[in-house]
Amino acid sequence: MEYIKLPLGNGQMNGYIIFDKDSKEAAIIDPGYDFKIINKNILDLDLTPKYILLTHSHGDHIGAVEELKDNYKNLKLGINVNEVEMLYRAELNLSSMIQPREISLESDFTFIDGEIIKLGEDEIKVLHIPGHSPGGSGFLIDGHVFVGDSLFKMSIGRTDFYMGDLQVLLTSIKTKLFILDGETIVHPGHGPDTSIAFEIERNPFF
Repeated sequence: MEYIKLPLGNGQMNGYIIFDKDSKEAAIIDPGYDFKIINKNILDLDLTPKYILLTHSHGDHIGAVEELKDNYKNLKLGINVNEVEMLYRAELNLSSMIQPREISLESDFTFIDGEIIKLGEDEIKVLHIPGHSPGGSGFLIDGHVFVGDSLFKMSIGRTDFYMGDLQVLLTSIKTKLFILDGETIVHPGHGPDTSIAFEIERNPFF
């Protein structure tokens, strides 16, 4: 697996492109803004976008979805089964507060905890990490985990949005992320990368 980190929305959030280096099949994780930046990287690397994978449906993580799907007709949008309503309802995904317009999307497929998504010869394991949002998810592949807004370097995601729950988030992080190998690199939706070992030792919420 190869990946590119894309600071989007004037660097305020992190989108990612992960891809199988042999087949060039790619998944775009959380395309929140800046279709042109995302698309340039796809074209420069001659990638074949197969999936958009959302860690959750908040407005700052979904803003470029429609443009990507308009330009790549075979691109499939996936989200956790518990997040479908938020993705569709703009008042719940907060897009009207974050983006220039309301965004209402329907997924092409849903996933659940433990599901495996194939990307060329690579396998992406889905981790359900609720608490920041009901369907918050992480994507584990080759010693890297892409966690959206569940866990940050020395912090955690907000829980004051629709169906957020602090205790649920803390439990999710401890039972789904902190059981991973300590060397696993954590790629959050905002801010710098970190590692599981560092967060177990240093994160002040635990």
